[in-house]
Formats: sequence, C-alpha cells, structure tokens
Amino acid sequence: MKGPAIAALAVLTIAGLGFGASEALVPVNATAAVENAANDRFRASGTDPYEFLGTARCTYINGYGALITLELQLVYASNVNPFRPAYSPEEIASLHDRKLKKLPVFKDTLRALMASSATTLDSLPLNQRIAVEARLWHFRWEDNKGMPERIFMSAEKSKLLAAKANPAALAAAIEEQDQ
Repeated sequence: MKGPAIAALAVLTIAGLGFGASEALVPVNATAAVENAANDRFRASGTDPYEFLGTARCTYINGYGALITLELQLVYASNVNPFRPAYSPEEIASLHDRKLKKLPVFKDTLRALMASSATTLDSLPLNQRIAVEARLWHFRWEDNKGMPERIFMSAEKSKLLAAKANPAALAAAIEEQDQ
C-alpha cells in the first residue's frame, strides 16, 4: 500500500499547487489595454506617420514591473522600393533629416505612454517600474548618424504618477538609454 498511497499524495500535492496558484498581480486585460493604447498612439495618421512593424507588447515581470516593447520606423518611407537600384544622396539626406526631426517627438510620445500606462496598470505596486523598449528600424543604405537603434526608458510607477501632468518633471523622472 505504500506505492498507491505515495502516488495519491503526489497527485493531491500537484493538484493543490495548481489550485493554490493566485491570479497574476497585473491582469492580462490591463497589459492588453496598454498594448492597445500604444498601437493606437503610434498608428495614428498624421503628416509624417510612424511605420509600425508588428504590434506593441506589454508584459508583467514579477518583482520588477511592466515592460512595453515595440519596433518601428520613425517615418513612413512610402518611396522605398526593394527593386529600385539606388537612392540619390538628396533622398537619403531627406529621410535622415525627417528621422532626426521626429526623434524628440517620438521620445515625448514614449514618455506620455509610460505616464498613461501608470494609470492603466492600477494594480501594479507603486514601487515597481514601467519600462519601454523601442527598437528603431533602419535601412542598410540610409545615413544613421545621430540615430539610436534602441531606446530604453524606465521609471517607478509612483514617479510617473507624480510627474504625469508636467512634461519637464516627467522627463526628469524617467531614466533613458539610447544605443
């Protein structure tokens, strides 16, 4: 009887672990709301829209906070064609200038996304962080001087909420890395 008793105990223990698991600290519907907000924000049309590559993702990392990831081109390059032999120096310079002009606007938009996410992720503890990683895609032939390939921003939720209404305070509350 030792064998069946041990087997039964093992089954009950495993079942207890499954039923004893608690719901995630930050529910999936909250991270999905952040994803939808990011997708809407960066897919919005305008005079010089972003070219969104895929969709934004938001995940909760236990003990750290929320991470939002996205990949995009800073500008929509409508005249880019893979079958075209070469781009003129003027076209390459124009694309570079458009991206450089858009970079500060993009960073402000990321900061605003982080601030709004602090409200959306209401179950996220105040001492945990909200981080965003943006991968900026570039063509092999374009001039990338002064352009990062990756932007990473991170801040405690409490600091984001405190600075939400003040763009200068919001920028000061967020740690930024460009690579």
